[in-house]
Amino acid sequence: MLSPEFRRALAYLVPYWRPLSGLLLLSGANTALALALPYLTKTLVDEALIGRDLRSLYWTVGLFALASVGGFALTAVTGLRYTAVSAAILFDMRLALYRHLQRLSPRFYARTPLGDILARVNNDVAEIQRVASESLLAWVGNALFLAGSVAAVLWLD
Repeated sequence: MLSPEFRRALAYLVPYWRPLSGLLLLSGANTALALALPYLTKTLVDEALIGRDLRSLYWTVGLFALASVGGFALTAVTGLRYTAVSAAILFDMRLALYRHLQRLSPRFYARTPLGDILARVNNDVAEIQRVASESLLAWVGNALFLAGSVAAVLWLD
């Protein structure tokens, strides 16, 4: 079912399932805060402005401020934690790669130019690092936001 390459990459993630689960929860909380903003806007317009309710205006503006500060804090914490976890995973991958390189026979190094080996190692690790540090968290956050947006639209309709 799963490709061998995917299973091999998944093996590096399994030891970090707890911190990755925590990151998923933090990302979900951040998405929930972002999805609360349209509801707060609806409350601001319907109750505070159209209803001319000054108390509701202050309450809604305060909730906007709390949601903004909370979203900023969650984004910062999630980003820092994700960077730490992805760095640990990448360290494990690099360590396995260097151990593999040390087990190769001297014939391999005699046949293969050292520059090719170094270029391959640098390019492959850099690409994995780019995907792990930038794309994965953004993809998960966008998927959560899409699912939450659909749910919010259906609920508000």
